[in-house]
Amino acid sequence: STHNGLWSAFGLHPILNLVERMVPGASLRAVLTKTAMQLAVMDPLLYLPSVYVGNGLLLGDDFAAIFAKAQAEFLPTTVWMWKFWSPVTVIQFRFVPVRHQANFINAVDAAWLVLLSVLYNAEQTPSPPSPPLSP
Repeated sequence: STHNGLWSAFGLHPILNLVERMVPGASLRAVLTKTAMQLAVMDPLLYLPSVYVGNGLLLGDDFAAIFAKAQAEFLPTTVWMWKFWSPVTVIQFRFVPVRHQANFINAVDAAWLVLLSVLYNAEQTPSPPSPPLSP
């Protein structure tokens, strides 16, 4: 929650306002351009690293461990991010006024954070015991 609040206040709002100034409107071209900007630049290069740093520090990891985890998981997590956020981002830029986009993202972000938490902590979760083999 702390990360989400800080990201929304100091990352999302200013970035979304900048994106709207750079590519105004909600035409198909504008929506696709903004979506590409968010999915190719904002999310993998700004948001995702902040998630890894925030979660790692919260868990007491040092920066070397955080970097190693982010490096190992960056591509698969980014692919999951694209799968989840692509349709959401198109809806956001097409139908949600810029002044409400951060709130819209925060509402959808609850589901994303559950998925991201599962992915982030996947190797820390013990596997269920294997079922016994039948005779």
